[in-house]
Amino acid sequence: YNRGKSICDMHNIEISSIIDFESNFVLSMDIMNKKIRYLESYPIEKAISIIRDYPKVNIIDLDRFYGDSQSLDIIKKIMKIKKVRVGGGVRTKEEIELLLNMGADKVIIGTHATKELLKDFDPNRIIVGLDSIDRRTNKKVDVAKKIKLFEPYCSEFNYVSVECDG
Repeated sequence: YNRGKSICDMHNIEISSIIDFESNFVLSMDIMNKKIRYLESYPIEKAISIIRDYPKVNIIDLDRFYGDSQSLDIIKKIMKIKKVRVGGGVRTKEEIELLLNMGADKVIIGTHATKELLKDFDPNRIIVGLDSIDRRTNKKVDVAKKIKLFEPYCSEFNYVSVECDG
């Protein structure tokens, strides 16, 4: 997205004409201040409708990550039209259970992922988020080591190149 307008919209490209819906293409979107980031100018229903055609959607609830109000009402609306994978500030087993019970296809656990936190869940329902740089220490992460550590506890990894993506 580029300031509220998808690249497809900017170039008059119909998303369904360029995406293989059986592919592993994943739209990753953030919720911040109870709005879908980069779609803030749209009413929430319009912003949600824009994501309808994407085959897979990751939702990162930055409000929860920063300890602010949770955006569960927006996430529930999205879950009514699409299977989603949800993360952002997930710190406890209870939060993982809540999101799975709400209907999350998978739960994304990043900074707070530990073997102890993940061991009781079906690995097919868990994604571990890996950042290239530890946001707490600002040091480079040994991603290969982390993958080996968490491989038994998840079915996927969500890698973020902090240097490029923020």
